[in-house]
Amino acid sequence: MKPSIEELWEHYRKLPDEEIERLAYYEANSLTPEALKVSEGEIKRRSLTQNFQTVVDIQEKGLTEEDLNELIAAVAGLPCPVCFNKEKRLNASKIAVVQSAILVTSFNESLLIACPECIVASAKSAINRTQFFGWWAIPWGPIRTLQALSTNSISKDYERYSEPTPEFIEFIKSNAPAIKAKIHKINSIDELL
Repeated sequence: MKPSIEELWEHYRKLPDEEIERLAYYEANSLTPEALKVSEGEIKRRSLTQNFQTVVDIQEKGLTEEDLNELIAAVAGLPCPVCFNKEKRLNASKIAVVQSAILVTSFNESLLIACPECIVASAKSAINRTQFFGWWAIPWGPIRTLQALSTNSISKDYERYSEPTPEFIEFIKSNAPAIKAKIHKINSIDELL
């Protein structure tokens, strides 16, 4: 049974701001037309997002090349979340760390968005930790250690960051609605994560 408009309004009024924004940024194209209208009304009532229609359009139609380049430039120009340097352009790369002990191996791979110097430093640190702690468990320790070392050796190549990396572009595309909605209000990358 489909909820009535009144039930939708009641439900959306109870949701916290973060949940309303998450629905708008990432799931608007999967909402029913009624729920979308209620969501838009609730967002306007709370003054959460000024460009609601733009956020919905991005989800329905995708990003134009111009939009993508605008978002890349906006995010790349934010200060580094690691060293707080405002001069260096942000980029992204995967960093992997392996830790092992006898039969247990932990493999953690994450996306680091930072300036090139901080990404390279993090990759070198991850290589050192993985070389020391990664290979101790059989059979996965050596296997995962090689995977992490391969990932980190790519990440520590400074020349790679002269242009936006594929990881950075994918981050922008995945978070485009949220970035577009907050583009003029964000002061740090942490506000997008």
